[in-house]
Amino acid sequence: MRKTAVMAAVLVMMLAAAGSAYAAPSVVVDDMTLILDQPPVIEQGRVLVPLRAVATALGAETQWDGAARTVTITKAQTTVAVTIGITAAYTGGTRVELDVPPKIVNGRTLVPFRFVSEALGADVNWDGDTQTVTVTGGGLEAAVSLTEADDGGSVELKEGDFLEVALDGNPTTGYTWMAAVDAAVLRQVCEPMFQPETGLIGSGGTITLRFRADAAGVTEMELVYLRPWESVMPLKTFEVTVTVSSPESMATARGTGEACRFDLNGDGELDTIKFNCLEGGESYTLNVNNLSVTGQGDNLDGLCQIVDVDSKDKLKEITVSESGPSDDYATAFYYYDGERIVSMGRVEGSASTFLKVDGSGTVETKTRGATIHTWFYPDYYRLSGTHLLERVPQELYEMNHKVRVKRELALQKSRAGGITGVVLIPGEEAVLVGSDDKGWCLVENSEGMRGWFAYEGYNTISGTQLTTEDVFEGLCYAD
Repeated sequence: MRKTAVMAAVLVMMLAAAGSAYAAPSVVVDDMTLILDQPPVIEQGRVLVPLRAVATALGAETQWDGAARTVTITKAQTTVAVTIGITAAYTGGTRVELDVPPKIVNGRTLVPFRFVSEALGADVNWDGDTQTVTVTGGGLEAAVSLTEADDGGSVELKEGDFLEVALDGNPTTGYTWMAAVDAAVLRQVCEPMFQPETGLIGSGGTITLRFRADAAGVTEMELVYLRPWESVMPLKTFEVTVTVSSPESMATARGTGEACRFDLNGDGELDTIKFNCLEGGESYTLNVNNLSVTGQGDNLDGLCQIVDVDSKDKLKEITVSESGPSDDYATAFYYYDGERIVSMGRVEGSASTFLKVDGSGTVETKTRGATIHTWFYPDYYRLSGTHLLERVPQELYEMNHKVRVKRELALQKSRAGGITGVVLIPGEEAVLVGSDDKGWCLVENSEGMRGWFAYEGYNTISGTQLTTEDVFEGLCYAD
């Protein structure tokens, strides 16, 4: 059954590859021809490429702010920020004017390739004859390298790690290695690369495939050696189980009931942790030694992970993450004190998105705003005296969303109301600075002057029949 599923997945990839055989241009980073689910485009003589795939190959991380429609790219000490539809970009805090603004095509963010690559320290060359962008200095290094000897085994990675698989092959015979894998967990980043054993024509050698661990989870990776145009069983196969955990994770238990061991309560004894994710990904059982608790979820990630919320206490915590019905990520926290498994609470976000646990005693995440439009704000939780997670209150939750004013609106000097401080004029740009997420929103006009407006319910502006959508252009409404 599993072989049939793998062959079906490979057939889909073969058809996709055939359909894109003449796509141009192509992108090569340090001799790797990148696999791109959205082909690059040329606009006004500039090559725009899918940001995520290219940033990955350059060893950089990306963060998308849907509210501001801004992407931040980070590599070591270098930070680059670009905004959809805007030519002003920033590198290291310095404004740079782009010839062509970034854009979204088929759900993928495309950016000017030369600007981003050079800002991250790489060298770029364009070959117009072959329609190829060549980049050197990407700096991609594999955390784990596998060969035929590892067939049938398992490997553990951290998010962001690269996995390299080098297997015997000879593409001059028409054969190549193709991968079937859960792309949400482990993503193939480039086409197979061939290194011949000798300089003789037709010589065999090594075919190398590279993958990136994108999110916490478990996946069965199978590579098949075949001729893409032949509908027959592969000549050879290679299989490994890949477990990806978050960078903060100290240990991982898979949802199949496989155990891991860790000292959870600081008594010097290793505890046995087992995690069973039930079929459908909607419930689970967490076991520590001879104790057990059950929980509910939606699209569970299939892992529980050991983290340390506060490095100054003796306890380590257990997290269970889910992706929710529509990327509504959430994580449940537990601790074990030697006698009980205790639920500490649940927060938005997961290890594969924007949840941060660094031992400081504070859990940092982003929470979805409940009013005005779709936005996410930095949110913080700390440990209570009973080792439960309690939310850190904030007077104002950061929004920082750019809009254009459609209708005049008087802003109050303070939340006490009654005194008009600023009047927003139709046509001017403004920024929704933040909200208490209950009934007040702080706005900054184009001249840097700030004021408040009150609202009721989801987005009705108090004292009017208007909604925020009536007054502001550029609000974000996602599912």
